[in-house]
Amino acid sequence: MTDISFLVNGITFVFAEGEVLSIQSSYMPDIENVPLSKTGPMNAYNYDYNGVQKSINIKGVLFATTTRVSGYSIDSIVEQKQWLESLCNGDQGAIKFTSNYESSSILSTTGATPPYQAAFTNTYVMIKTMNFTELEGKTDHIEFNINMMVGQ
Repeated sequence: MTDISFLVNGITFVFAEGEVLSIQSSYMPDIENVPLSKTGPMNAYNYDYNGVQKSINIKGVLFATTTRVSGYSIDSIVEQKQWLESLCNGDQGAIKFTSNYESSSILSTTGATPPYQAAFTNTYVMIKTMNFTELEGKTDHIEFNINMMVGQ
């Protein structure tokens, strides 16, 4: 996977080739299902009027590498970890998330260009959870898992 980055406050953090092991996106519509007495499941009424949530989960490892942030020295594993941790500062703003297949997200059901059923826009996220795992005897990398919620 390549071209995975966060853009926040005009600063872009780029993950190095081979660091991101997986990106998982999950859509969570809030469907209300109303079954009818004495009928089978196909007679139930489904309502989708509460909107949809989307989460993106990134799993990978951080390696010491050349600087990830243009104009700044963010190259050691500790500096990278601290830069990512600083996103969870209690006053979090929207982060533009870009990857090969997650660069856009559903905007709404209006304005769709056929054959799509919805319009798309840039993906903005906020960090929901962030975990780092240090392994015994492994000083050349640190594992991470970042879970983000899509929104403005």
